[in-house]
Amino acid sequence: MRLTTNNLIAAAAFIALAGCAETSGTVANTPSSNASNTNTPGQAGASRPSAAVAAAPVSAPKAPAARAVIAADGTVAEFGPEETELSKDALAVIASLTDSATHARSIQIVGYCDKKDAGKSAKKIAISRAAAVKSELVKLGVSAKKIHTKYVTNVARHAVLVTLK
Repeated sequence: MRLTTNNLIAAAAFIALAGCAETSGTVANTPSSNASNTNTPGQAGASRPSAAVAAAPVSAPKAPAARAVIAADGTVAEFGPEETELSKDALAVIASLTDSATHARSIQIVGYCDKKDAGKSAKKIAISRAAAVKSELVKLGVSAKKIHTKYVTNVARHAVLVTLK
């Protein structure tokens, strides 16, 4: 009785662990012949699960493609202290906004540049960042009439935020 209980526990653990593994594609068929084995005198341990029964090899998960998703606070781009050029990731995020932005009543774009880092040119940099995002949205078909830009230089941030209304 003890051997059968151990087998059931081992099988349950194996099933639970196998269910946790991520697999892509098909799962290998496992032989069912072990399930029909029974202990008879002289066959001690014959019903133990074979070590040869294993789950199909799991391929390594592929690295996810860069996710073009706007941040919860509306950030579409981050910059170095004096940068104004949009990165490829920022362009992808802006492109993902196109459909929503087209249907929005109005769009507010706020360019941030901390004047502690950029000095007198902070305003110009913040405006350039907001203008770059606006230009990209217009290029993608969003009406320029509903886009409003502004700048902020008194916050320790180098980014552009977009709010759709």
